[in-house]
Amino acid sequence: MVERWLSPEVLQWHIENDSGWPVQNDLRSRSYEILAHAEQVLGLPPSELALVDVITSLRRAIDRRLRALNSLYSFRDIPIRDRPHDLLIQLESLGIIRSHMVLKLIAIRNAVEHEDIAPPDHEACKVFAEFTWYFLKSTDKMLHEVNSSFALNPGGDDEKYYGLEIEYGPRNNWIARVRGWVKPKMIMEDFGTEWICLRIEEMNTRDELAEILKRRGGPMKRNEHGRGKKKDDIYFNGTVRGPASALTKLTEAYFSVI
Repeated sequence: MVERWLSPEVLQWHIENDSGWPVQNDLRSRSYEILAHAEQVLGLPPSELALVDVITSLRRAIDRRLRALNSLYSFRDIPIRDRPHDLLIQLESLGIIRSHMVLKLIAIRNAVEHEDIAPPDHEACKVFAEFTWYFLKSTDKMLHEVNSSFALNPGGDDEKYYGLEIEYGPRNNWIARVRGWVKPKMIMEDFGTEWICLRIEEMNTRDELAEILKRRGGPMKRNEHGRGKKKDDIYFNGTVRGPASALTKLTEAYFSVI
């Protein structure tokens, strides 16, 4: 295997969902069951103990959802250097959630349970219940199907000739495998600032692949979709080794199509 360097321009290409695998167990339902209990209590005549129950249940519903997400995605295995250790802050940094209301709910629940502070009033608890519902809804899809790959396409006139498929995610142990077609100036032996380091397993020009296919009895069609455009366009297959900024952007791209 050899190292090559890919232009960071590809990280500006259009992102499209490609494929994923369905989650067999319904990890979503338990959080909704806990939320339903909290909403049932909110429908009863309000009392301080009842509102404590509501706050505690809402915190449990969100905690259950966070643990379900982590069980599928193994967020701490994502190869991003200097990522936040706190799971909530890490998810926010990846654009998956916003943490402000969750942290506020956690702080209230801790004060209510451990410091014997009075819970928020009935109306405020209804607001937290509604927030919890939105939190669950916004993360439902992540527990329905786990992405295993996404595509990067340049757009415009070049879209039919060039593009990359990125295999990434927990099923790939968060190792980013990339393959596809680029112009020759986009993959080099030397590197520039922020260029993406690749460990190459396969690399050929369009002419070289045409010759291989010819020997196999299957000539390459001229300007065939997804086959480059010019004779020196390059097809490659390899894994991303760095830098950290590229792995961060690939991770953000992965979660943006969920």
